[in-house]
Amino acid sequence: MPKIRLVIAEGRTLFRQGLAALLHAEADFVVVGEAANAEEAGRVCTHTRPDLILLSAGLPDTREAGTPPVLSRLRVCCPDAAIVVLGKMENLEAQEDVAKCAAAQAERRRALGSGADAYLHVGLDREELLRTLRAIIAARLCPDNEARDNGAAEAGEVPASRTDESGLHEGVPKNAITERERSILTLIAQGLCNKEIAHRLGISTQTVKNHVSHLLEKLALADRTQLAVYALAQGVGRKE
Repeated sequence: MPKIRLVIAEGRTLFRQGLAALLHAEADFVVVGEAANAEEAGRVCTHTRPDLILLSAGLPDTREAGTPPVLSRLRVCCPDAAIVVLGKMENLEAQEDVAKCAAAQAERRRALGSGADAYLHVGLDREELLRTLRAIIAARLCPDNEARDNGAAEAGEVPASRTDESGLHEGVPKNAITERERSILTLIAQGLCNKEIAHRLGISTQTVKNHVSHLLEKLALADRTQLAVYALAQGVGRKE
């Protein structure tokens, strides 16, 4: 199976080198370029044409402040690449500072609205990061079920179960996920936090948390990030 060709665009040298070393150690990844600022990222990505771009939300950009302008330029020069934005903060749901949480959520929405395939927080552990990147690249490069199954088989992994016309796993009964849960899954994929989902749907935050717990149990997933990746892989929550 071809290796996933990756560019890391991160302004902090030590952090960038650490990510590169981590990914170089994996048999299915190859880091084909690194960039310390937006201009360098554009040049490196144009030259290498990677499959995946890991983009820091705090990447220095002398032309225009903010991640979305950088992301938009990378999307133009590498339209076929998956772009994953690595946020500045750790678990957004655990933030007690309301203002910081709101700022981070706004940053995530802008990134997703500008074409990012995912927005990840820096509190991910190694295994979760690798699992998420593999799921994202598989969903983008192998959108059909057969391609996903073949790719998993070649990689020596257990193939994911196929989906039916409702977008759910065949192993999950159609009536197992309620309309409310599906709505919440869609909003999770769009980057909303529990408080925002509660406001959007007119329910309490605790009710949202309960639904998220039920979804994790029904889909046999470990965390919110996996829920978002699952939803995107099934075409749930994508903005046309």
